[in-house]
Amino acid sequence: MKNYYQIYLDEKKRLVTEKKATIDARIKKARKDAPIIGYLLHEERKSISHLQIELQKKSLGNFLNQMHEIQMFDAEISEENAFLQCQTMFNIENDENAILSIALLKATEEIHQYCQDLMNSQSRNRIYPESTPPDNSDKKNIASKTPIWVMENQTEFMQLIEGLITLERIKPRPNQNKWDLINEIALFFGVPLSKNQISNLGKGKKSKQVPKLFHDLHNTYVEMHEVNLRK
Repeated sequence: MKNYYQIYLDEKKRLVTEKKATIDARIKKARKDAPIIGYLLHEERKSISHLQIELQKKSLGNFLNQMHEIQMFDAEISEENAFLQCQTMFNIENDENAILSIALLKATEEIHQYCQDLMNSQSRNRIYPESTPPDNSDKKNIASKTPIWVMENQTEFMQLIEGLITLERIKPRPNQNKWDLINEIALFFGVPLSKNQISNLGKGKKSKQVPKLFHDLHNTYVEMHEVNLRK
């Protein structure tokens, strides 16, 4: 009799190991100033959304969440027992293809977290290079050597930050104006801004046209919410 939980573990481990090796190789090969980690993180995020939709079509979209809930409400239940319960619950006791699909989603989630950890580590190194203590760091230390912002459209970046400042989600420090704060955040994200770009952004406020970025954010959130509702 096949041990489907072990098949799930082996497939997940194989996929994660192979993908980590591929990611590490791509990062090593890329230019040092290329936003490669942000790009890879975006790729994995898209893959997760695609896989979730595919599993939803097979009525398996909630399998991993159900496993987590079973263990969350009973600390004595192992992951293997939670997995076996979900196999029965979702009627896939002998469906190896379904098990492999679930392993693929779980592996992709782990790879996404791996990329996120790389991004966080990179950000810490940018802010405090070579373990420089915060007390000794100056404004130059936050300049991004490897950009986090992966789009070439710098105006969209400024519009996004200006929107957050206008909504008071981000506030300038005392004696700091809005444009200085935008430029400081741009340094962290590795977005080079010229005085002309900042000046043009201020002039652009006369236009009633909503920046495309805000439409994209709205549409992506709605799509994400609809996917979550189908789980």
